[in-house]
Amino acid sequence: MKKITGALALLFITTIAHAQTTAIKAGRLVDPETGTAAENQVILIEGERIKAIGPNLEIPPGATVIDLSKLTVLPGLVDAHTHTAITYKEQPENITTTSLT
Repeated sequence: MKKITGALALLFITTIAHAQTTAIKAGRLVDPETGTAAENQVILIEGERIKAIGPNLEIPPGATVIDLSKLTVLPGLVDAHTHTAITYKEQPENITTTSLT
């Protein structure tokens, strides 16, 4: 029983150590709650959770870095205004027919 418990503890520690870390460098980060924007922010994400946000945060070695330092980041905004459904062109390669028989 002790060996099983020890093995499970080791597996748990190993899983935590290998959690994917992502660092997003934001040129400006908008805080919709306060209506303010902060310059040169870093967002650290471990797994699926945001762990820290702030300027000059140390990016852990091996982290995936997404460089948006020339852009403004607005959390939670989804651009639902698209024109993907109106790109139809009258050309034979855009017309597909399927026979149901």
